[in-house]
Amino acid sequence: MLDEVGFLTGLEKIVSEAGAMAQNLRPKMKVSTKLDGSLVTSADQEVETFIRSELPNLSENVAVWGEEFGFEEPTSG
Repeated sequence: MLDEVGFLTGLEKIVSEAGAMAQNLRPKMKVSTKLDGSLVTSADQEVETFIRSELPNLSENVAVWGEEFGFEEPTSG
């Protein structure tokens, strides 16, 4: 388990990588329509998938509520 500074440093790294990923995906992203009629891009989905995969590395009890894939229970505890 990371201390507060370690957690924030790790979170900053994830957010920075996610932003760079979104910029790199922008030229080739595809747009589709969700069931509710709103638009979603392939970049939205890929970035959320990346963030969901990285957050558990920062804390053992992470729950995620994302726009594209909904709620995910904490990883443990």
